[in-house]
Amino acid sequence: MNNRAELLFTLVCKRAERVSVEQFALQHDVTSRTVYKDVERLSTLLQAKGYPRIDNIRGTLEYKSPIDIDFSGLLKKNDLFYFDPEIRRRYIAEMILLKPEKVSVASIQTLTGISRNTVLRDLDEIKEMLAEKGILLESTPFVGYTVVGDELTIRAVFVSLLQQNWPYIFLIADKDINLQRIAKIRKYIDAVAGSLSVEFSEEAKKRLIAYLMVSAIRFNAGKRINISSKKLNVGSESVSREYRAVCDRIDLLEVLYNCSNIPEEEIRFLAAKMQESTVIGYKELLSENWIKINVLVSRFICEMDKRIAYARFEDDEKLFESIVNHLRPAYWRAVSGEVIQNPLAEYVMEEYQELYEATAQAIKLLEEGLSVSFADDEITFITLLFAASLERSKKYIALKPRVIVVCHAGISTSEIVSARLESLFEVQVVAAFGATEAQKWLKENQVDFIVSTFPFTYESIRVIEVTPQFDEADQKTIANYIRHHKRTISPDEIISVIKNHIAISATEEHDIKADLGEFLGFAPTKTLKERYSPMLEEVLTEDLVETHYKAVDCDDAVREAGRLLVKKGVAKEEYIEAMIENVKVNGTYIVIAPGIAMPHARPEKGAQGIGFALVSLADPVVFGHPKNDPVQLVIALCAIDHQTHLNALSDLAELLSDPVNVEKILQADTPAEVLEVTNRK
Repeated sequence: MNNRAELLFTLVCKRAERVSVEQFALQHDVTSRTVYKDVERLSTLLQAKGYPRIDNIRGTLEYKSPIDIDFSGLLKKNDLFYFDPEIRRRYIAEMILLKPEKVSVASIQTLTGISRNTVLRDLDEIKEMLAEKGILLESTPFVGYTVVGDELTIRAVFVSLLQQNWPYIFLIADKDINLQRIAKIRKYIDAVAGSLSVEFSEEAKKRLIAYLMVSAIRFNAGKRINISSKKLNVGSESVSREYRAVCDRIDLLEVLYNCSNIPEEEIRFLAAKMQESTVIGYKELLSENWIKINVLVSRFICEMDKRIAYARFEDDEKLFESIVNHLRPAYWRAVSGEVIQNPLAEYVMEEYQELYEATAQAIKLLEEGLSVSFADDEITFITLLFAASLERSKKYIALKPRVIVVCHAGISTSEIVSARLESLFEVQVVAAFGATEAQKWLKENQVDFIVSTFPFTYESIRVIEVTPQFDEADQKTIANYIRHHKRTISPDEIISVIKNHIAISATEEHDIKADLGEFLGFAPTKTLKERYSPMLEEVLTEDLVETHYKAVDCDDAVREAGRLLVKKGVAKEEYIEAMIENVKVNGTYIVIAPGIAMPHARPEKGAQGIGFALVSLADPVVFGHPKNDPVQLVIALCAIDHQTHLNALSDLAELLSDPVNVEKILQADTPAEVLEVTNRK
């Protein structure tokens, strides 16, 4: 029993979903017999905790009612090691990786409660697993086992093991891994997040906890990082922001390490791990190359819109923010070779196959633009962001309920009731019958409910009895039923009906969905999706340019650029202060290149249109960037969304990439001379 059992528990017992044994076995590349063994062991654990067993109904797994506990809550330590050899082996590997001294077979027996022969078999498996990762499991007769290898690799392997064991970390905790240590680590991570003005995702926190835990333990055991290792892909510039945040709370870090003088190598290592960690949200959507990121993400989303029928990804601001927030740490993970594990990767690939395949193809735009390659697990995380967007935008058509009227007081009465039903409610009255005819007709036909003027019943179909007069009380009864029993349908459901009768290819399915989406109003027409995006020459005009301004400091420089935006009417006064506040929080990333700053704020902070205000400074001012200071060119950006300004932004990025153009702008004495440079053809 391994992660399959945990996934089965989540799907069947927590979510109360019906799971086909055959399909589940195929998804996990095991036999149905293996799945049944997992189910039997899982049922044993459930019964031991007083819960019902999992039902197997002709090869489909079902559970009576959802359970509101985690999988780890079913297990005691001995249960865990007995039922799941994989978890036991990971635990043994963690012991050997973390212990400063050699770990004996006897000590492993004591901690796990298993036989010596079982321990030796486990050690053979662990030796093979570690060897694949470049780590040697070294044994000394009558003493014990230890690991030998690159320190960075050892730490990464430990983190990977711990992540897989995470639900059970509190279950198997000992003097080296304990609740107090974890609480201290969480406190430190929260402090660093505060310095960075970010909020780490829960998964990122787990990963950082693992890294801080192993780093402190290995450090105290005399195992130090070799800064010359190629795998430590960090430097003073690449992690400057995170490096400063780590140093800001060095007091808490010294408590964790039990050391008053933590080596520079350890600090840079932790800064790199902070940089690789996924965040829920930045206060501002920024990164070292935020212009490039904005353009790339928007093109990526646009490409996904083309690949997924009736999708409206371009309209989803939350999706854009989510991808930007995920992309920065994902990029650094890719650069450093760090692999993040998605426990739902297989589930995502299977459940969202079309979306995953589209993401895997479209993400090449990002990979080419950033010169990295994203692992499959990383792609599945991004796939989930698009899946969430689809759920947010999902629309359904409300279908008219199908109704029959049953009446034995004559045809005129049934016609009156039918007419009132259709005039008062969005329903389709299929026909009116007497009792006998209704019984016969219902044997071969289906309706949503029945309206009858006398006591009448038919199997599982709801019958609403009304008076022949169809008074106000009758109307309220029917209105209440319709309100709580609305029928809806989506393009996916229509496609499923079509596929029951006609074989269609994947391409045909895509095209049909697109046509249905547009026809039924689920997606904008092609003309609506073609938004107007102005070029740089349209949003950077003479009245938005000022040359040789004598700025007192960076705030004054930003305020002057903001004044031009306000005067032009593309921003309100409060937008200026929002930009200044943004500089204070994220000044490092505002300075996008040597000598060039691009302050901006969120659209909701007072943006009224699209505009770029360019101010060259008579004397350079300091913004706080360790490499790109001082600043002599300030370009304030005002945008109403994440997309409309991108043509202008892309053009500006290309312009500023040439130092000759930058120098010409700085030397220009008038706005007209600046525009001669910016409006080049």
